[in-house]
Amino acid sequence: MHAQTQLIKFKLDSIVEWTSMWPMRDEEALAQYFERFQPLANRLVTLCAMSIRKCNALFWQGLHSDDRSMLRPYLLDKHPNQQPGATLNFQELFELAYPFLACKRLAAEAEAKAKAEAKAKTARQREAIQQVV
Repeated sequence: MHAQTQLIKFKLDSIVEWTSMWPMRDEEALAQYFERFQPLANRLVTLCAMSIRKCNALFWQGLHSDDRSMLRPYLLDKHPNQQPGATLNFQELFELAYPFLACKRLAAEAEAKAKAEAKAKTARQREAIQQVV
């Protein structure tokens, strides 16, 4: 294998290993991962140093196990005949996972806001009771 190809493969493997250590915090983290992964993977495919199937598997492997567990049912629902990390292309996987993570983040933000408002309301009610007593 050519030295440049080995370096690209090393960089890609490093990105995959690093990102797999932590769950994606939101869709932007996924976008950053994709932006680092895609040019390296595409280069390796162009050089015939890696198959698309291997790139798909690596992209999926780069997601934390919690993310894979969360995404698998959603992805299988959208593409029942394609397996993430195998036949589901990493570009398609990104395009499906990005809005899913965005919705998850928005739901978490809405839940946090509702909890904060409920806590503030409870605090106001306690304060009103204290003023009466």
